[in-house]
Amino acid sequence: MLRFIEMEFFKLKGSRTLIITLIGALIVPIMNTIIEIYFKGGNLITTINDSITVSLTIFSIIFGTIIINYLFTIDLDTHTIKSIIPLPVSKGEYLNGKMITLLLWMLFLTIITIIASVILYTLVGMPGFDLGLLLKTSGKFLLGTFILYLTLLPLAFVITAIKNHSATLVLAILIIFLNISSSMYDKLLYLPWNIPVPLIEGVLTFSTNIGWLIVIATGIIGYILTYIVINKRDIPL
Repeated sequence: MLRFIEMEFFKLKGSRTLIITLIGALIVPIMNTIIEIYFKGGNLITTINDSITVSLTIFSIIFGTIIINYLFTIDLDTHTIKSIIPLPVSKGEYLNGKMITLLLWMLFLTIITIIASVILYTLVGMPGFDLGLLLKTSGKFLLGTFILYLTLLPLAFVITAIKNHSATLVLAILIIFLNISSSMYDKLLYLPWNIPVPLIEGVLTFSTNIGWLIVIATGIIGYILTYIVINKRDIPL
């Protein structure tokens, strides 16, 4: 399994998808730092908190979808599936390797966003640095990323089932639209993709247990459906 995950990351070398997602991880702190300096007075923790909201409701959804599209189509597009088949890797291990790679990739991008925020803070000299608070806020950001990861697993089923990049991107845009619309329609707050930010901030309008239940159920359903498709699908050579 570890060798398989290592191989997944090795395939990223020189990948445009990796470069695009890295740029995306840098856009959020740069944008929020500029806003903090010129419009709000500047504060590192506030910048990271703003990055949490913007990332988990918009950018991480977009780039998470891009990563899912890449991971679940790259082997067919590049024909590396021919090299994987002879290895002692079951379809379950194949799926688990993809899912773990997706999680590590998303967490890595979150860490990049946090590091970029700290570097920008140092360069522009923003006030409000507190190591303890920084670690707490960073932990909250990473937890939120994990929660979002669980809610995005159904998209892995979609790309695996219909093999259409456009469909998953359209779904990602729809999810973002529903996130934005949740302030107007209370029932949308129960959608799993609306839950990460209020859950980590402790401001859910319903029970925290229900929030976790929705998120975990979404992740499990997405995983099971993806496994069923992969397990039943013939792998073309």
